[in-house]
Amino acid sequence: MAYIRERKIANKVYYYLGEKVSGKVRETYLGTKPPKKPWKGLTAERVEREKQKRRRHIVRPSPNPKLPEGKFAVILADPP
Repeated sequence: MAYIRERKIANKVYYYLGEKVSGKVRETYLGTKPPKKPWKGLTAERVEREKQKRRRHIVRPSPNPKLPEGKFAVILADPP
């Protein structure tokens, strides 16, 4: 059985997807926007949709990308 729970912390509301996995309750953070109701007795399809939405928001590029290795013919400098 899966459900969506809202948690209020410091005047902000956070939403979590709760589901029982191997006898333990596992909660996945969904964000601050409320998902569509009803929140109790979610179908397996609805649970997967909510997880996919969450995964889409998690993927972000690295703020410090790695430089390619090797020698370069040009060096660019940007002094103040």
